[in-house]
Amino acid sequence: KCIDKTIKCTANVINLDYDTFGIFEVKFLFFEQGKTMDNAFDSASLSQNLQPQEEKVFYGQTEITNPELAAKDIICFYQTINVPEKEVC
Repeated sequence: KCIDKTIKCTANVINLDYDTFGIFEVKFLFFEQGKTMDNAFDSASLSQNLQPQEEKVFYGQTEITNPELAAKDIICFYQTINVPEKEVC
């Protein structure tokens, strides 16, 4: 029996600053419901450059071919890895 389950996640990322721009990085973590992020079985990182006040949708996905895992409820969570910092003089 062939199992192919795709889990897709999105995160709306907004640069709220009026001056600062740069690379925003998000890491998506995929894990079974009832488990913690430390037990993630897969992850996907994305980074994009955002201008001041710009909004972008970041997409992450994983493919599951293990029948045991595919039968379970899968949760996706994202972590902010990097945001530009404003220089204060």
